[in-house]
Amino acid sequence: MSNRSQMGCSKPIRSIPLRDSTAQCAICSSLGGGIVRSARHSCAAAMLQTMLRLLIPLCLLTALMAAGAIFAGQTNPELDEKYWSDFGFDACAMPCFAGITPGQTLFTDATALVVRYIPTLNEQILISSTQAIFFAEAEDTPDRLTGIARYAQGKVGEISLTLARPLFSVLLRFGRPDCALAYPTGNAEYLYLYWEDGALRYWASVAVADSVHFNSPVFTINSSSEERSICSTNTDTRSWRGFAPVWVYGNT
Repeated sequence: MSNRSQMGCSKPIRSIPLRDSTAQCAICSSLGGGIVRSARHSCAAAMLQTMLRLLIPLCLLTALMAAGAIFAGQTNPELDEKYWSDFGFDACAMPCFAGITPGQTLFTDATALVVRYIPTLNEQILISSTQAIFFAEAEDTPDRLTGIARYAQGKVGEISLTLARPLFSVLLRFGRPDCALAYPTGNAEYLYLYWEDGALRYWASVAVADSVHFNSPVFTINSSSEERSICSTNTDTRSWRGFAPVWVYGNT
């Protein structure tokens, strides 16, 4: 028997790169007996590594495709835009809502403006000397909105809107917040996101648990006229840091 047979094809195996593991095993088989147990184990390990190289990217691709399908379903642009249009957000850009700009629009004009610009408005509007409460309800979806226009020195001082939207939808609509405030600070149950435009500001209240995530529920959006910037004067505010653990927005 030749030296090559006795050595069990160790030289041909070392001469072929690891990526050609199938070829290595084929050479070992063709040389016949004398293949030592360590050589067989080497061939099996090489084949397993090759299979894993193929399997892992395939699994990752499948997961990404599934996540993409979910994302596409949740971020349907037509449905998202329809929501904002149905509830009066297309009349003007925040901090203006349904034609009402806090600190500028007369309180006596508020009712006529919501009637004009909110197509899903309920006929019932509750008006007192301090506030006007209105309701909107979409016909073909479970979406609802409750709004309050508050009186301040003859004008609308603040608008408060109660709704239910996922955070990603609000961010797509309004863009990157100017700052964020966790409450209670450092151990937040709520995160307030602020956008500021000179003397005007609007903010969204987000319910959070351990982290701020894609579908964190936004339950109110408010707009008001303020003399001071909360982002530059409140030391507890933080810059927008994206979808992250909630402690990122605390005093750390």
